[in-house]
Amino acid sequence: RVCAPLASAVFARTKHGDPGLAALSLRLFRRVCAPIGESLYKWIREGELDDPAEEFFITENPDTPSGRQWTDGHLLREGMLPSFISREIANKALMTGRIIAFLRLECDNLEWITSRRESQTRTAGRCIRFEPSMVPPQEDVNVIVEREARIAFRRLKDQLLHKYNFLGHCANIKRYILLGQGDFVHGLMISLTPELNKPASLILRSTLINILETEFRNAAGGDDTGEESALEHLDIRLFESTPEEIGWDIFSLDYRLANSPLSVVFSKPVMKNYLRLFGFLWRLRRVDHILRSNWLSQRPVLLLAQCREKRGVSHETFQIKKFSILRSKMMDLIRNVQYYVMIEALETPWRTLQVRADEAEDLNGLIAAHDTYLADMCDNALLSASHRQILDALCQVLGLIVELTELIGRQQFPSLGQGSLPLERMIAIDGKLNSWLHQFYSLLSESCSSNPDSKLVYLLQRLDVK
Repeated sequence: RVCAPLASAVFARTKHGDPGLAALSLRLFRRVCAPIGESLYKWIREGELDDPAEEFFITENPDTPSGRQWTDGHLLREGMLPSFISREIANKALMTGRIIAFLRLECDNLEWITSRRESQTRTAGRCIRFEPSMVPPQEDVNVIVEREARIAFRRLKDQLLHKYNFLGHCANIKRYILLGQGDFVHGLMISLTPELNKPASLILRSTLINILETEFRNAAGGDDTGEESALEHLDIRLFESTPEEIGWDIFSLDYRLANSPLSVVFSKPVMKNYLRLFGFLWRLRRVDHILRSNWLSQRPVLLLAQCREKRGVSHETFQIKKFSILRSKMMDLIRNVQYYVMIEALETPWRTLQVRADEAEDLNGLIAAHDTYLADMCDNALLSASHRQILDALCQVLGLIVELTELIGRQQFPSLGQGSLPLERMIAIDGKLNSWLHQFYSLLSESCSSNPDSKLVYLLQRLDVK
């Protein structure tokens, strides 16, 4: 492993004041650097490591985390970096080789790589190439690596953004996993409700898949064709269940890109965070659906109670009106939270992603742009660790709304000829609900006070918390 130190020492002699010694040193430099030149050529042009003597300054990383081979699979060996190659250029060469290897192995670009190599071989004069027996002077190494880096990433962006439709898949996830396609979500919620109300053990995935496909086609108006239909990637995931759970507890939409080069961006941890976002948004939609359905089913009862009120206000009539007012307040709460999440929490990061994806300079930059997009959405939607208490309080509120609304839906009114009314239980749930609401508002206000630049300020303003 003496190639790099020896090449560095000889390179220093090429600047000697004696012309004869400088010329001799240059000839020797070119011979000594041959292994580096051959390895560098192979790496930045074909994405392959060819270093039998282990003299190259790039090597495989034996500790690469699973799923990160294209971003962390290779690293620089500091001790093998010649003095005439800067660290900046070495890092650019490292990135370029990763991209070429990714294009060759994941994007089926072997023909493109081969055609470039053949055209390079036919080109004469000063060109962007390495001859096996020669490394150009330092400035030429810089020019070669810089140009190869530009060509490689231009090709990568063309493949990921256009051929494999990166932003198109992001938009599909936004529409279906993040519930941005309103007509699809509305139809899916109505059709799935009878199934998801069943015990988890009775849920059949095949039934849910049929419902998903039907609602997708209904929302698409029968036109789900195109270069790549979102339906090909949409799927349903059912989590492990306990005997006490129902379908709502184990259901999730999923978006699969496992066999695509884009899986380097949409890794397992990334998709796990998308499922967390779906779970939160789906829960909000479910509560909204329950409240609206309850309002429609209970409206005749409210009208009848108002007629009876003219003959004298009964305790039951008072309770009916009280819970009707409470339901309206909860509908207002859910509507404002949903508006904040869909517009402020999700839409702003989406616009930023579109800009950053176009500005990314390498594969790591594209991955970082998407990771930032997802992290911003999770933080805005209360799913980050810093907002854990606020989310817990809101989830308690959502759970109590469901419990109280379902109880109201089953309520009976003696004075209306309908049996018994569980007022004590309803009042107890109402008390818990108000307590958790107060805690949610307090935690939200504290968070906004300590971080006035947070997106949560918009939620606080919409809720009009005093």
